[in-house]
Amino acid sequence: MKKGMWLRLALGIGFALGLLLFVRTFLSYRYVSEQLLTSYLGQRAGDHITEIQNMVRTLEPADADELQDILEVFFESNTPQLAYVGIFDQQGEPVAFAGTSDPRTISRSIIDSILVSSEQAVIQRITDDGSERLIATTPFRFRVDRGQLGPPDAGAGSGSPRFLIAQIALRSAGVSDAYAPLRRNLVISVAAAFALLISISTVILRLKSYLKGQELEQQLALAGLVQRELLPDELPAVSDLEISAEFEPAQGVAGDYYDVFVMEDGRINLMLGDVSGKGMPAAIIMASLHGSVHAIDLDPGPDRLSDRISRLNRDLFARTPIDRFITFVWAIYDPENSTLEYLNAGHPAPILLRPNESGPPLIERLDLGGPLLGAFITSRYSQSELQLRSGDLLVFYSDGLDEAENRNGEMYGEERVIKVVSSMAGESAGSVREAILDDLMSFTEGSGQQDDLTLLVARIP
Repeated sequence: MKKGMWLRLALGIGFALGLLLFVRTFLSYRYVSEQLLTSYLGQRAGDHITEIQNMVRTLEPADADELQDILEVFFESNTPQLAYVGIFDQQGEPVAFAGTSDPRTISRSIIDSILVSSEQAVIQRITDDGSERLIATTPFRFRVDRGQLGPPDAGAGSGSPRFLIAQIALRSAGVSDAYAPLRRNLVISVAAAFALLISISTVILRLKSYLKGQELEQQLALAGLVQRELLPDELPAVSDLEISAEFEPAQGVAGDYYDVFVMEDGRINLMLGDVSGKGMPAAIIMASLHGSVHAIDLDPGPDRLSDRISRLNRDLFARTPIDRFITFVWAIYDPENSTLEYLNAGHPAPILLRPNESGPPLIERLDLGGPLLGAFITSRYSQSELQLRSGDLLVFYSDGLDEAENRNGEMYGEERVIKVVSSMAGESAGSVREAILDDLMSFTEGSGQQDDLTLLVARIP
């Protein structure tokens, strides 16, 4: 097959992957805007109804007027989040109601869902008076000991359990602001995918001229610039951790990925990944990985690292081709407790160097975790935790370092990495990074870079 045909095929695959990334990220945005917000508001509504239930059980209202007083107190204490809250009888008529609108009735279909079909809750999202609201309707069981609430039911006497219905309406305005960071990162991912599609489309439309000159390299440089925008502009300056990084694509764009950022609670994320393959297809999947990581990091849910990795694996399995996979290592450093949680998903094991006053530095390999990402949807992961101390040094790297070859076909190897790191005990993170890169250049003797290279060094001062 001619060179031009191979290039057309690669560009076609890259365009298809870019389009898939664009569509999937847009659908993720829709999910955040609709499903996730609905789920969050539904949970909040359930919490409110449970609180009302507890208030009623504690105060034991004797009649509808006392129940009305309870609802009004609750409504006033939760304004302006609530639009209204009400307790209704089995015919859907209000027994007690508090809110900014007039009392309303509950439709027969919702009553049947609650009392006949035994649904725990009916969730509705409606737009009323120009504002969006979420309405949750649930059963409300209350034993009447002194009098009846509302019209008596057949066969229901004093002291008998009465099934009532609770309905609460929450305003979505303001609550959705909690998801603004997540939406912003999804928008960034959409923009990155669109920029990559534009770059690839431009190359396809002007393919003949690119094959004759340097324009292809210029477009790859543009894609590389877009990709670098996904990486940290600058490493966070924190007093609890020295950080230094190097990112060198083999072909203008790379399948390598790294990120460092500080969470709201002060913990520091350190992560490095490597998409199988090189060039544009790997770079597009790398952009998808970036969007998934930041969406999962900001998504309300389990905070355990193993839970985050499992969700990341399921997301990447659904959106990446069957022959593509990602090795990944994710570590979270807690400066308050000097602990490091980490999980290694099939990535070359990061190196932990510990100073040793009585002898050579101690070396540990951070290799525990689970299989690589995007290969199996049912993969299970387990995280590990280490206690760090002053002087400890962490070195994360992609296989572009340990698998780099010299002119004789010999690989640089993990042992050489460990040797250089051991010789730099007590040095700064930047000095260790420079020493590794200098030794790599000396080893390869100018034979050229065969694979993407990423290096991340962190040191406890």
